[in-house]
Amino acid sequence: MERPNYTGKPTVYLDHNILDFFIKFPNNALENEILDKYQVVYSDETLREVKRTGERGQQFLDLLRKLSAMHISIEISPSFDSTGKAIVKEIDPNTAYQSYIENLESVYESIIHSTSQSLLKFYGGRKESTLEQISNEQLDSFFSLMDHILEQATEIQDSHPSIHQAIISQVENFKRQYTGAQRESLRVMQEHETEDGAPTIQTLRDCTGLGPKQLNNITAPNVIEKIWSLHQVAPGYREYNFSIEQFLGISRTDFQHRDMHLHEKITACYNVLNVVGFHQDSNLKSEKRFTAATSDAGHAAIASFANHVFSNDSAFIKKTQAVYDYLGVTTKVTEVIINRAPS
Repeated sequence: MERPNYTGKPTVYLDHNILDFFIKFPNNALENEILDKYQVVYSDETLREVKRTGERGQQFLDLLRKLSAMHISIEISPSFDSTGKAIVKEIDPNTAYQSYIENLESVYESIIHSTSQSLLKFYGGRKESTLEQISNEQLDSFFSLMDHILEQATEIQDSHPSIHQAIISQVENFKRQYTGAQRESLRVMQEHETEDGAPTIQTLRDCTGLGPKQLNNITAPNVIEKIWSLHQVAPGYREYNFSIEQFLGISRTDFQHRDMHLHEKITACYNVLNVVGFHQDSNLKSEKRFTAATSDAGHAAIASFANHVFSNDSAFIKKTQAVYDYLGVTTKVTEVIINRAPS
């Protein structure tokens, strides 16, 4: 059965810093304007950040309820693959949070954490671990996710045997593809690993001669194309005759069973902008700061299904605008300038 399209007010996705502002300064003009003109949406990435706030978490859930916020998520096919579409649901934020904690958080956090660890090492973190150890952790985590999917699928084994068999087949396909991609990624990373333990990201920038100093002055339009034009002729890239899609990590590879969906391309492009140093988030070798940057990429991806996204984070705004412009995303990205009165 086809799901009906959302037809209410224009949707707006609020970055965590906007929600935090609303809590610290209740009944401000922006909050009242949003209540009047927009339908607020929030995601599992929002709930993930709520959990990290600890004791203040309930304040954020209460705020989302006050804003009549609706939950937005990626639609998953019967074979547990992303359809590339989003679903908007009316659900109490407290209920959504409990569902996230009880059903998704352990698996979701594990896969998010593990898949990001090689990038964290690239930024200079995880110095105690080898690339192979991290790769094995990623494989273990992914296989645990696949096992979780198979466990969930047993519920339809008797009622829908053909779908159940299709899920088993798809899971095996995912395992083969992921294993192949992991081993190839490990091989490439090991080729460029430095002996003195220097962060690979600095080695890359030293090789290309490009980093924040050269890139942060690039302005719209066509920011990503301009960044690529500099890297295309730089050492470390010109030897390989890459395409811009390969540079961004969004080209089809032998290990993929389909082309990437738009929200997946957004995550990839956002991360590449951090890697090359375009308005890079600070201190990414710190796991805490790295986790925050990972959340930003997740926010940018899911927010692309909304009409608007508001944020007070200038670096997030610039990277998201650049990615949306390159990929043709029509979501309007607005930087909210907060003028706090002196205390």
